[in-house]
Amino acid sequence: MGVMTTGAGGFEAVLDHLTGEILEGRVAPGDRLPNERELAAQLGASRSAVREAIKVLQAQGVVTSHTGPGGGTRVSASQGQALGRILKLHVALDAISFREVTETRVVLERAAATAAALHCTPEALDELEAMLAQMRETPDAAAFNEIDTAFHVAIARIGANRLIRDVTVAI
Repeated sequence: MGVMTTGAGGFEAVLDHLTGEILEGRVAPGDRLPNERELAAQLGASRSAVREAIKVLQAQGVVTSHTGPGGGTRVSASQGQALGRILKLHVALDAISFREVTETRVVLERAAATAAALHCTPEALDELEAMLAQMRETPDAAAFNEIDTAFHVAIARIGANRLIRDVTVAI
């Protein structure tokens, strides 16, 4: 890890550095990052700049932090929830319209169904059939919607494409 200067954009420099480490493959999902003090010393940045950069990465779902033995800050293996949070905010701010989300969902569901058809096992098919039976038998709209959502997420998961799965969960 290289040395950087601190200043007004100190946390942004730390953020850029950590993002670069991930993009270059030097830090992988599950890897533990050095602690705040070590990162600050390695990068020539303030601890507050490191802390702020870590908070941004946590909000993006890129890293998770835990205290105690075996804790620390680790690169996350799944970004599904963070994508959902970001998407909801963009819809709320009218940066993305509901129509665009709906069109994207249709495209995603077609891709997910195609991938699921290629990767489906008898067990996965049984799972989907059970969900369809539950939907047919459920008179409650809220329960139906919950099962329907689980059904579509299951199709995306069966397709074995993590990005399709995570974006489907987000939508």
